[in-house]
Amino acid sequence: MTVLFDQFCDLVERGRKAGKSVLVCSAKGRNRAPAFCAAYLISKEKMSRQQAVAKVMEQ
Repeated sequence: MTVLFDQFCDLVERGRKAGKSVLVCSAKGRNRAPAFCAAYLISKEKMSRQQAVAKVMEQ
């Protein structure tokens, strides 16, 4: 899972650095996309768990 998360973060970072929006979705729709987004915000944006979940839910 760590390798997938690192790849996910790299992809998001490339999109953000290029000034583009990044659409995140999961093939099976089982909360993987929101979980990865929240983990990204916690890891890269230094948000608390509560802040990250709230940010994902507002999107």
